[in-house]
Amino acid sequence: MGLEYDPLLAKLVVSAPDRSAAIERARRAVAEWIVLGVETNAELLLDVLDSGDFRSGRYSTDLIEKLRRPDRETNPPPPDAAWIAAAAAFSEERPPTSAAGASAAAASAPEGPADPWDARTGWRAGA
Repeated sequence: MGLEYDPLLAKLVVSAPDRSAAIERARRAVAEWIVLGVETNAELLLDVLDSGDFRSGRYSTDLIEKLRRPDRETNPPPPDAAWIAAAAAFSEERPPTSAAGASAAAASAPEGPADPWDARTGWRAGA
C-alpha cells in the first residue's frame, strides 16, 4: 500500500502594516520556494500577486482564468543547489552494512509503513 498525501503542501500566511507590504512579503516568499519532485502552482501564485487587480483589491473569482497563460512553463527547473541539498540530506541516511546491524535495525523498527513525517534526520522547515 502506498502513502497518500493531501495535495496541499504548504500554506503561506504573511502579515504587514498594509496590503501592499503584505503582498510584497508574500511575493518574496513564493519566489523563494523550492519544491522538488512534484508540480506546483508557484508561477500562477506569482501572477496573482503581481496582478494589478489583486494588488488594488478589485478582483473577482474569475481572476485566475484571466491570468492563465498557456505559453508559461508551469514548473521551471529548480536550481542545482536544491538538488545538491536534497541529495546530501538523503545520503546521510544509510542502511546498516552488516547483517547484524540490519537485524538490529529491523528489530527496532516500528510495525507498519514508515511515515516520512516522523523522520528525525535531514532538513526540516522551521527547525
